[in-house]
Amino acid sequence: MKERLVRGTNVGSVLRVLRSHRRTKPLPELGDWEQDLMRKRVAPSTWYSLKVFDSRLQIVHRFVFDGSEIAAQNMGRSYAKARLQVIPLPDVLLAVGEPLETLARFAAQWREQYNFGEVSVTPLALHEGEHGARIRITGYPDMSATHGHAIIGFTLELAERAGAKAPALQIEERPWMHNNVLCYALRWSH
Repeated sequence: MKERLVRGTNVGSVLRVLRSHRRTKPLPELGDWEQDLMRKRVAPSTWYSLKVFDSRLQIVHRFVFDGSEIAAQNMGRSYAKARLQVIPLPDVLLAVGEPLETLARFAAQWREQYNFGEVSVTPLALHEGEHGARIRITGYPDMSATHGHAIIGFTLELAERAGAKAPALQIEERPWMHNNVLCYALRWSH
């Protein structure tokens, strides 16, 4: 199996939070290579190890946020907001007025950020006035709960920015709960 990699845009955002946080509060003891990474500039277009990214994400979740599922989803929401401020990304990722199209764009952009896994977005058949989608991420069976909830938060924020009103979340399968995939449904009014 080839090494699983994450784009530097993800790693850099996590390190920025850690750098900012350590100015005011202590972080757990970091090893030599981790301290070295904290000092270096992370190139957005460079690929980094998933293990490095996930270990830093776990520290942010536990030591900067409160460690809850909602905190991890809020981390994902914050990341989505930051990503949408990057030009020309809003036009690439966000289809204003079209939450389903926006989620499809998220799926299409997955491989720009991760060299593994696949994302599918399937529209849900719902009552009139209701809209929804099932998002399924395969090829990432060891996904941490933190990363899974951050991804969920990212897609919730995207859907809302695209016009989804009060999206409701239902998690159906979780890799961190002995499933091989992350599968969840979002339902909203429009």
